[in-house]
Amino acid sequence: MNLSNPYLKEEEEFKNKIQRLILNDQTLTNLKILERNVIRDKGIQALSEALKVNQTLTKLDLCYSKIRDEGMQALSECLKVNQALIKLDLSENLIGGKGMQALSECLKVNQTLTNLDLSWNTIRDEGMQPLSEALRVNQTLTNLDLSENQIGAEGIKALSESLKFNQTLTQLNLSENDIGSEQIKPLYESLKVNQALTELDLSWNEIGAEGIQALSESLKVNQTLTKLCLHSNRIGAEGIQALCESLKVNQTLIYLVLSKNEIGGEGMQALSECLKVNQTLTHLNLLENGIRAKGMEPLSEALRVNQTLTYLELSENGIGAKGIKPLCESLKVNQTLIYLDLHENGIRAEGMQALSESLKVNQALIYLDLHRNGIEAEGMKALSESLKVNQTLTNLNLSYNGIKLEQKEMKALCESLKVNQTLTNWDLSRNQIGNKGMQALSEVLKVNQTLSNLNLGYNQIGSKGVEYLIDALKINQTLTRLDLYKNKIGNYENNEDHKVHEKNIQEFIQSLKINKSIINLYIRNGNKINEKNLKKIENLIERNVNFQKKLTKSIKVGNLQLFQQLIQIEKIPLIYQPFYGEINRPNNQEENTIFHTAIFHNQTEILFHLLFANNEKTDQKIISKRNFLLNFKNAKTNISAIDLLNPNEILIQDFKNYYNQFISSTSSQSLLSSYSSSNSTSYFNNNEKSNNFPNKLITEEEIILMRIGKEWKTIKNEFQNELTKKQKQLFLKWLYCPVSLNFQEKQIILEAWKSTI
Repeated sequence: MNLSNPYLKEEEEFKNKIQRLILNDQTLTNLKILERNVIRDKGIQALSEALKVNQTLTKLDLCYSKIRDEGMQALSECLKVNQALIKLDLSENLIGGKGMQALSECLKVNQTLTNLDLSWNTIRDEGMQPLSEALRVNQTLTNLDLSENQIGAEGIKALSESLKFNQTLTQLNLSENDIGSEQIKPLYESLKVNQALTELDLSWNEIGAEGIQALSESLKVNQTLTKLCLHSNRIGAEGIQALCESLKVNQTLIYLVLSKNEIGGEGMQALSECLKVNQTLTHLNLLENGIRAKGMEPLSEALRVNQTLTYLELSENGIGAKGIKPLCESLKVNQTLIYLDLHENGIRAEGMQALSESLKVNQALIYLDLHRNGIEAEGMKALSESLKVNQTLTNLNLSYNGIKLEQKEMKALCESLKVNQTLTNWDLSRNQIGNKGMQALSEVLKVNQTLSNLNLGYNQIGSKGVEYLIDALKINQTLTRLDLYKNKIGNYENNEDHKVHEKNIQEFIQSLKINKSIINLYIRNGNKINEKNLKKIENLIERNVNFQKKLTKSIKVGNLQLFQQLIQIEKIPLIYQPFYGEINRPNNQEENTIFHTAIFHNQTEILFHLLFANNEKTDQKIISKRNFLLNFKNAKTNISAIDLLNPNEILIQDFKNYYNQFISSTSSQSLLSSYSSSNSTSYFNNNEKSNNFPNKLITEEEIILMRIGKEWKTIKNEFQNELTKKQKQLFLKWLYCPVSLNFQEKQIILEAWKSTI
């Protein structure tokens, strides 16, 4: 089989995958053809033949495979027959008009494909005509990406007509198509009629003020669109004024991206008036709009009144200290804003002092991005005082701020983190921390019990700094990710320095043998550590990763015996923290739901997953759970489902004592026997979407809802609609950062939940 592949090894691997597809290998459900393979049309023909008989593959990624019209015709023929594939990525290929003709015929009969990525091809108007015809008939496609395809006026017109009939497409991406104000008008007319589309991306086009005025009219009547991206469209103040009039009426839009649109102070005045009355918008992106201090005055006034906005992006707007002050005053009153990005705004020390005062009072903000603001010493001193009393902030980005931790002001910041009990993610990269700063930070890590992610990249930390870190890692059991890339670890000028460095690295490796919590350590890039030592470090991190996998598996399969063995391993941390992933801004609403959430899985919660996740007799299990709570021995405080799942140190110790008694007791044997049955499969194995549940507040009601098969997104929407304003505020806090709620607030949410099911 000639696949036109210059790499023989990759060619053989591809042939092997083809054979597995033909044999319906049950383990092969997701296939990505690597870009370097460049399988071209002949490879696609071979793949297409295999897909005609395959019934297991659900996701296929053919991005950048140099597929032309001939290959597209072969693939389309197989998709007429294939009944398994649901997601297909054909981006960055060479598909033109003829290829789209073939694909469109396929879409008229295919009944399984839901996600189709055609971005970065050469579809143009010629290809849009047949595709639009197919969309009139197709009843399964929900997500379609047509970005960067040189689609002109005729193509948009044809697509718009099909959207008047299509009732299944919910997500449509038309970004980077150079669509002008006149070309886009037919699409807006279709939005008045369409009842399915919920997400529309029109970024990087040429819509302008005139085009936005037409869009505004359609938004006044549209009742389904929830997410609209208008990034970089030269809307200007005039266009924003028209858009705001529609937002005063629209009741469905919750996510709006207006970045890079030259809004300015005049446009912010109109947008602010809109925010005072709009009751649905939760996400607003205003990056790089020239807002400055003039635009911050009206926006700050709006934030005093608005009760729905949770996410606000204001970076790169030249706000300065003068503009940040009115915002800080509004933050003292606002109780809904959870995410605030202020990076690269020239806030400096004066602005930081004002912001710090607001953080002492604010009880909602969870994520704060302040990188590239020139905060320096005086600003850090003010921030330190606020972190001693603030009880909600979990994510703080201070990178690129010229911070020197040897300064007394920055030592004060470290002292505040010895007291602070909420901060979990701290980015200090690209500052000037150095070895002395590392000494101060290491003292923090010895006592702080909440910090899980710490970024210290590009900070001139040398081998001496690693020496300070060693003792901290032996004690700290909550840090799961540590970034030390691009420092000076291993830099030495003579043999004597080399000996000191080697000794420090060996001691660092020894500390990692003791530490069981770090599962992501970035130290290889930009440091002079020899390959042998790097391999030792990576092996120890891999050991921690494997341990966490075993622990997770013991939870999922309900294996109490395995779990008991695992927690008896020496120096296992009391708090179990799974990997949270990279700290990035959310790409979509679903990701934002679980964005930057600090969730601590303690041993009590693990036990409850073990006891109550598997048994089909839900009611009986809930009774057992209640009895278990009531009979919890030697407790020094009142017990409830909530405070046992969020225990203080006394309860944790009580649980450890009672856990061993319970495992060996007669009352646990019936539970254990049900898990040994071959028919006992974990609920979580069969329902991966349940992992989207916030895990800090696990209630009996949640278990019931999971068991009746409702998805979290549906439950969340139904539940949130029934809440009062006060309950809604607390619910959002619970959604984003459960650890920020106190016991009484959790009870309010629990009671609200009970009243809606």
